[in-house]
Amino acid sequence: MMRYRVLNTLFLMFGALAAHGQIFFTGSFDGSWENPKGDSGLVTTISNGTTATFSHGETKLDLGNGEFLEAGTRNILTYTPISFRNSVPVHWFLIGVLEVQNGTTFYNSEASEVTLHFDVPLTNPKNQFQADLNLTLTSTENSSDRISSADMIEIKNPLIYAMAGSSRLIVRFRWSPLDTELGFSQGAQYSTYEGATSKVQLYVSITEDPSYNAYNAWRIQQGLNGETGQMATDDTDQDGLSNDEEFVFGGNPLRSDSGTYGPSYTQGSDHLKLTYHQNDGSRPLKKVYLEFSNDLVSWGRLLVPDKSSRSIFNAILFDISENGDLPNKIIVTIPRDQFPNFFVRLKIGN
Repeated sequence: MMRYRVLNTLFLMFGALAAHGQIFFTGSFDGSWENPKGDSGLVTTISNGTTATFSHGETKLDLGNGEFLEAGTRNILTYTPISFRNSVPVHWFLIGVLEVQNGTTFYNSEASEVTLHFDVPLTNPKNQFQADLNLTLTSTENSSDRISSADMIEIKNPLIYAMAGSSRLIVRFRWSPLDTELGFSQGAQYSTYEGATSKVQLYVSITEDPSYNAYNAWRIQQGLNGETGQMATDDTDQDGLSNDEEFVFGGNPLRSDSGTYGPSYTQGSDHLKLTYHQNDGSRPLKKVYLEFSNDLVSWGRLLVPDKSSRSIFNAILFDISENGDLPNKIIVTIPRDQFPNFFVRLKIGN
């Protein structure tokens, strides 16, 4: 006997913009230094403009009796933005260069943290957003060991979320050293040798977060306010489909219509037919899988295609009817003789 059920399991897939292949980013990450932190003796200077400079640490030795000796050099970070054009979502691209001067300072006057704030005007697509890159600064004691006396800068938040209009972006950062003889990187850390002035490139990748953008645009359009009882996992209209399943199947979350848009099945003497609908707006974000099992423990899966086709030795037929702005209708026909004594289910996933 063949049996059928739908599991209420949803996953997210990032990178909807890349899937469309139509969006490219053009703009710049304009930087400014903010919020330096350190011990009580912290000494800092910030100069923000086209190029942003942050210097820290006391360079004078106190000789007593009001006398001071200029005996050191300040630690200096200088960020210079580099404009980008037609950069592809998900791919890494260069946004700027950070010049790092590893100086000699005294009295625990160095900064231990600082934020590089970005204003990001985009001309393509026309939009803008802001992002804060939080850096941890580690100043080391001078020694004959070149590596252990190197000062380190670490990105505390290599992945951040940023709002651009009604969209939420996933922004990732990484280092790429320019002067391998003067500094080195390891993951989110970049180190500059004692007394050296090195340069490191800063790269980003940007991806639109479709789980935030696509679902929330639909939610607002449908009249869900996102409060208790109207969350994605809630079944606001009590028709057996959660709100994000309504999103996938093209239903109305405020009207009981699971019989119209929710999955259903019919059985013939030689086949089983599963019928459901899928909202076009959900397709870059959520995929529908046909899964099989003969013990309800181990499941094999088959991705439902975007176009009508046959799969698994031409046995299973997928009939997909495009309905313009309305949800597409999908009919899956499974022959009994090819899949005897199997359980079958639809599962929403990535």
